[in-house]
Amino acid sequence: MIKRVSKEMIENLYSTLFEGQTFHIKCVAITSDNHFVISGSSDSIVRVWNLVEKRQEAVFEGHTDQINSVKITSDNQFAVSGSSDSTVRVWNLFEKRQEVMFEGHTNEVKCVAITSENRFVVSGSSDKTVRVWNLLEKQ
Repeated sequence: MIKRVSKEMIENLYSTLFEGQTFHIKCVAITSDNHFVISGSSDSIVRVWNLVEKRQEAVFEGHTDQINSVKITSDNQFAVSGSSDSTVRVWNLFEKRQEVMFEGHTNEVKCVAITSENRFVVSGSSDKTVRVWNLLEKQ
């Protein structure tokens, strides 16, 4: 027998439940200080969730297709998202705005990574290329 689980039961068991994405969530990342969660979904929106205050902190709009990957710099200053719209976007978590958009892939961006010193963003795409972007110089 399958037992139906209510939202209240989930909140009690796991202490936090965030809702707000309008389509299914494709990826999540957590800041190194464990204070924020970044989620990306099929609604093309990146959301920032505050784990301490248990609320939505920011909504980043700009992508025109689903988000496939999100990562956070080790200093927790930026979130990076890769999308099926073929772009990589960098979001400033402190100022709550888009910092830069990297264009160059000719097909959907499937994954992103950030180097340990936060200098470069690396993206992989269905166009069969890996691109390295300079985060400091925004190119």
